[in-house]
Amino acid sequence: MKKNIKNLIFDLGGVFIDIDYARSFEAMNQLSGVDVHQKIKEEAVQNHFDRYEMGLMSDGDFRAGVREFFRMEVGDVAFDQAWNAMLGGIPESRVDHLLALRKNYPSYLLSNTNNIHIKYVLKVLQDSTNYSNFDQLFDKVYYSHQVNMRKPNQDIYQFVLEENNLEGSESIFFDDTQLNLTGAAATGLHTYHVLSPEQMFKDITSGRL
Repeated sequence: MKKNIKNLIFDLGGVFIDIDYARSFEAMNQLSGVDVHQKIKEEAVQNHFDRYEMGLMSDGDFRAGVREFFRMEVGDVAFDQAWNAMLGGIPESRVDHLLALRKNYPSYLLSNTNNIHIKYVLKVLQDSTNYSNFDQLFDKVYYSHQVNMRKPNQDIYQFVLEENNLEGSESIFFDDTQLNLTGAAATGLHTYHVLSPEQMFKDITSGRL
C-alpha cells in the first residue's frame, strides 16, 4: 500500500457479495408481459430504479412502478425473489481479509442499494458468517437509500469524506463499476477497479497499490 493511503472505502456488490444483475432481469423477464431486457433501457425505468436506490420511494411504490413498466402480475414474495436473484454469496474469506486490514486501516462501506436488497443481503451475511450486520465489520456503513444519494454522483463521496474527516488523497475507493470509480476520482479519491475480490485483497496485502 502506498505510504499516503490511510483509509479504505469499499463497494459491497461485486466486492464482498457476489452479484449477477442478469439473473434478476432474466427472472423478471419470466414474470413479465414485455421484454425486460429492452424495457430496462428506457429512461423512465432507469429513473425509477435510481430513485428507489436513493430512498425516494417506498418498497410498495417501487414494486408498483416495476409491475406497471414490465406488466407483471405477481405478489410481493415472487417479486422480491426475482429482484433478489442477482445476489449471491458472501465468502467468509473476504470478511476475514477485511478484519485483518482493519487492524491497520479504517475501513468504510459505500453501496448503492435499496431496502429490499439490503434485508436479503443481511440474511446472507448472517447465514455465511458470524456477523449479522455490516456495522460490525466496518468503521462506518453508507447505503445510498439511507443517505438519499447514490454513486457515481460526487456528493455521496464528498459526504463520506467530510463526515469522517478523511482526505481524498489519503483514501482509496474499491468498486467493480468503472463509472463509480470515475465519480470517486473526481472528488480526489484514489481508486481501484475490482475485477476479482480475491485479487483485490492480494494487491492490497502485497503492497501493489
